[in-house]
Parts: sequence; structure tokens; C-alpha cells
Amino acid sequence: MQYQQKGQHLYGREQQRPASFPWDTVYRTGYFDDSGNIKCELLVESANRIARELGDSGVTFTQLRRFFGQVRCIERELGQKEFPQLVPQIQSLEPMVANYVGRAKNQAERAQREIFKQFIDHNVRLAARDERSFRKGFIPHFESVVAYYKYNFPNK
Repeated sequence: MQYQQKGQHLYGREQQRPASFPWDTVYRTGYFDDSGNIKCELLVESANRIARELGDSGVTFTQLRRFFGQVRCIERELGQKEFPQLVPQIQSLEPMVANYVGRAKNQAERAQREIFKQFIDHNVRLAARDERSFRKGFIPHFESVVAYYKYNFPNK
């Protein structure tokens, strides 16, 4: 994977970012097709490809489940709170994944974990738009990624 300078500074350092992450075209118009249904590609082909990318990059199933568990906690709170009150919790996934990337032991491990950060960051931006995007787009998509990860990497 080739890296280019992003130009954003984080504590005086340039952030590294892949030139384009492999699934960006799938999200170009959001989670839903013209009929308002979740795109089937997000549940099957894209989810499988993303799961393989994450597994190949060294993200563990435990880490993936930890983040998905956070998403499920937010979903459970939708019964007691309005969606706008939960947007900050959804957005808090971004610093959580940044912490995960930042704890890497070396630059190579950091570069591998960056794929997971891009997945979370991009989906958080889409999921925070509205309750439907979160509930009917992000959650089923993330759930499919978790399922395909376990399928592709049963012993990881």
C-alpha cells in the first residue's frame, strides 16, 4: 500500500494515509440505493473484502468485536434518548480507533492499523447523519464485516 502525506497535523507530525482506501467508492452515495434500501454490496461483497483487509492488516477479532460492542451499546440507548443526543457517542469511535492506532509498537504496525481507522472514521461520518443511517446502514454493514471476518479468519 502506498502512502502519501495528508497535510493534517497531529501534535506537530504529519499524518500518513493510504492514497485511497479500497472501499471508498462503495460509500460514495451513502449506505442506501435509489429506492432507499441498504446497498446489498455493503452486506456481502464489500463487507467480505473489508473483513479480509482488516484481517490481513493484523486487526484482531477481539478489537473488531470491541468496537462493534460499542456500537451495540449506542444502539441500545436509542430507546431512552433521541438520536442527536447519541451523535457524540458515535463520533467518539473516531478517537477510540485513533488511540488503537497510536498504541502500535512501530511504524509498520501503525500503518497496518490505519486501515481499521479509515473504516471506522468513514462509517462514523455516514452513521452520524441520522438515525436511519446509523440503525439501518452502519449497524448491518458493520455486523456483516464482523461475520465475514470470523468466516475468513476463524482462528484469529
